[in-house]
Amino acid sequence: MHCPTCHATLPDDAEMCDACNQELCPQCHAAIPPRATMCLNCGASWTLTCPDCGQTVLPIDLRCPACGLSFEGDEVTEECPHCGREMPEDVDVCPHCGGELKIIAAILKTPVVERILTHLGLQARAPPRAADA
Repeated sequence: MHCPTCHATLPDDAEMCDACNQELCPQCHAAIPPRATMCLNCGASWTLTCPDCGQTVLPIDLRCPACGLSFEGDEVTEECPHCGREMPEDVDVCPHCGGELKIIAAILKTPVVERILTHLGLQARAPPRAADA
């Protein structure tokens, strides 16, 4: 099996790439965002647990509610413009106050997106899909 992000060779049961730290779906091994609870590729779902105490945690938890372990190093956060509390960067509604974040601009033209990504030194095209085993 190969990492869908960096193409490093991985064991067949890998849930994370050791080379690039990409998290993988435990069922189909597609790339998933940090602390995801569902795979958009195959539809598999799972619960997150604290690595220290095993307590179930929510994707929005910045600390384990049972033991207090901080997860803040795991994900990028931003300050909610409504209540000022820290929240995950990839949400549209603040989990603390319910305030909505609005997208004020989107770049939809593929050549423009590719030019920006190339300028930033990022991959401008999605990697090819792995053949089904």
